Amino acid sequence: MLALMFIPLAPRAAASCTPVIGGGNDGPYINPDLIRAMDEQPDAQHAVILVARLSRAPFDLESMLPTPEEYNECTTRWLAWEDLQQRCEKGEDVSETELEAAEREAKEFDRALVDQQEAAYESHYWDYAAIVAQDVPPVLDEARAILGDRVRQLHEASQLLPASATREEVEKLCAVAGLKEIWLDPPAEPQLDISRLSIEADRVHNGEVGGIPYTGAGVKVAGVDTGLAPDHPRLPVPTTANQKNFACRDGRDATDWCECGSQQGHGTNVAGIIFTQPDPCCTEGDCPPLCNGLCSDPCDALLGIAHGATPIVAKMIHQVPNQGSCLCNRACTPCPLQNYYPPTWSLIVEGLSWAATLPGSVGPNADVVSCSMTSQTYNNNYAATDADHITSRNMDWVIYAGGALIAQAAGNSAENPLLQPPSGAYNVISIANYHDHGTVTRSDDTIATDSCRGPTHDLRRKPDFCAPGSEIETTRFCWTWPAPLFIGFGGTSAATPHAAGVLALLREARPSVTPRQAHALLVNSTYPFQAQESWQQGSGWGQLDAYHTVLWRYRTVDGIVTSPQQEYSSLLSVIPPGERAVLTLVWQRKMTSENDPHWDAHGNPSPASLTLSLDGKLPEGEWEVLVVDQPDNGDDGKPEDTVRRVWKDQNPQGQPQYSFRIRVTHAPTSDSPYEDAQQFTIASRHPFASSP
Repeated sequence: MLALMFIPLAPRAAASCTPVIGGGNDGPYINPDLIRAMDEQPDAQHAVILVARLSRAPFDLESMLPTPEEYNECTTRWLAWEDLQQRCEKGEDVSETELEAAEREAKEFDRALVDQQEAAYESHYWDYAAIVAQDVPPVLDEARAILGDRVRQLHEASQLLPASATREEVEKLCAVAGLKEIWLDPPAEPQLDISRLSIEADRVHNGEVGGIPYTGAGVKVAGVDTGLAPDHPRLPVPTTANQKNFACRDGRDATDWCECGSQQGHGTNVAGIIFTQPDPCCTEGDCPPLCNGLCSDPCDALLGIAHGATPIVAKMIHQVPNQGSCLCNRACTPCPLQNYYPPTWSLIVEGLSWAATLPGSVGPNADVVSCSMTSQTYNNNYAATDADHITSRNMDWVIYAGGALIAQAAGNSAENPLLQPPSGAYNVISIANYHDHGTVTRSDDTIATDSCRGPTHDLRRKPDFCAPGSEIETTRFCWTWPAPLFIGFGGTSAATPHAAGVLALLREARPSVTPRQAHALLVNSTYPFQAQESWQQGSGWGQLDAYHTVLWRYRTVDGIVTSPQQEYSSLLSVIPPGERAVLTLVWQRKMTSENDPHWDAHGNPSPASLTLSLDGKLPEGEWEVLVVDQPDNGDDGKPEDTVRRVWKDQNPQGQPQYSFRIRVTHAPTSDSPYEDAQQFTIASRHPFASSP
């Protein structure tokens, strides 16, 4: 049960530089983890991340992206097409011409939104790159005067400068003009059988959603991991443009993506859950040569959640040859020992940035990212899961500025239940691990004993939900005929690619879906773990459900509240007797750089605090509040949680029936006082009607 792990040190009092986020007149902020490390080893070189100060914020991304009204119009057009389909299936008088026209109009509108999204993200990227090109080189030059070639820029459009420095050199760096912060760069190391049926992905593959089989076709899915076995017969091969080796300094072309000597083939195991192809050796006719005569009928049941997707491989760890199973894949070219980059957080965020935030002209521009990395902390210090830790801020930027849908492992720890970074980021979808015990039924499912249960150290409600992650059969790194092609694999590292696969199915079925919409849809579609709709430690908001995520993909409404106490409201359609109305609200932390949230005019950081209310009205009655979700600072969460849920059962048959209305209120608190406009998405298990 492996995972990628980041191990920050415990905080301690500041040394020479100003111990305030953002630095001050006395020099840059120094992360307490780094101070502790330098106190313990003053003469050692420590892996650090230097953060350069930027002179201005980039163009407002939200002003360039489609508006909530445009997203809602797209949803309306798709729902109109679905309504015609359903009427046609019932035998009503719907012409084929009318049905085709409705589908064509919906597709054209959706494609227009995708084009606008891509143009907005690319324009935002180049503006940000221009700011970096002006502000970062002087800081980098001064840092190099102190550290030499031990400091580099993460990439050409980044304010982050990974380096190694002694305590004495850090003292000198405090005098560098334009240097904003210095953080410890935490070290990293590596930590489909029934599960496909358990989350009902087979129903999506088989065309049970509108008669269309979805497999992730046309969707680019990136694995930020340890590489990939180069010649596994059940895995697709990434193109040259879709693979990169971040672990080796000398840069490799043909074998950038090759997994070589990594512990137990972590990257290959993760990839198999997403990409495993149909069994080519299952045939009644001639046996293909690659099967070496080992053909069978019927086929095996192993199939990736998004087996039609396009793979992208960001290889982050390339272990020393002959330590592990390098010889199992002789196609790998070992990287010379002296040319390894140390596996640290900065390297991982470099891979994330390449995969998810760079436009297609620069990077692969992934639609979905599977990120199986977690953290262990020094002396049980879990403050690194707080929203202001550099891992959380970096991750929030990657999602906000890149538009990719990212699934993040919650972490493996049987000793401490608190969530591990970077899964404490606001904008990320955080995944816990449940054991399906080899059955499709959910009644015997249990949360894995080593799955981090949450919440974050600052009491925000994460993980978001749980997915199958125990004893998962997936592609084997070391295989030779006639050895098995598959092996058991477990941990939140196995749960996360299940969620990434579902995100790919969702992106194929709804091409313009945003990270915020996807977050809301996956959470709202979860199956209640042990019949609980509320957030629970361990299971989050419930169990991943691929079928209902895709089935209900258009049951969202987007909105915006622009000032404190402003309300947004929308009516639900008629809820049948005895059925439960369930709605989930999601919003994001708005970012202005890789390291900084957006600040309002009063200096308060994003995100806002929003309240979600479900109102009901009986015939001849008045609207009344039925349920509200605004957590306090206790066990129920914090005001700055960016996921809310409310639910209410409709009255039984024969009793007066409720009309339902959902309301969102901009409600600043002392803990979350942000007053600027906040966009949001609400997902529902029943259709929306209209705004009252």
